[in-house]
Amino acid sequence: MSPASSRDPRASQVVRVETLLAAVQDMVSSLRTVSDQLSREICVLTEQSGTEVGATRTDLEVLRTENSHLKEALQGRSIIERAKGMLMAKYGCAEEAAFQMLVSVSREERRKVRDVAADMATMIPTARTGEGAADRPGQRAR
Repeated sequence: MSPASSRDPRASQVVRVETLLAAVQDMVSSLRTVSDQLSREICVLTEQSGTEVGATRTDLEVLRTENSHLKEALQGRSIIERAKGMLMAKYGCAEEAAFQMLVSVSREERRKVRDVAADMATMIPTARTGEGAADRPGQRAR
């Protein structure tokens, strides 16, 4: 008989099973390490994504506010330009003089130039209607 055949066949099977179990344990350990690392990476990505989403929301709110302010400014500018044009037509003055009239009334009445201009747009007679409540810029209709 050969030396290999003289061994107990169960002993060699036990050795093979133990070897396979050791390999499986190494694989499980490696998988746990990889799984833990993936979990950490996912947490980092999730936190970053949450921060980015939060930042995006904040940026969006800032942009909305800025857009609203720009719309108001543009609308105010349009009203001021209209009032200046009316003053220039009524008094035959230059653009700068018309603006200074608005500023002067604004200071006297402690009101925004835009508000004075808006009031004037309703008070100065227009070419179409010929109606208006005041001859002096900024005076309110009574």
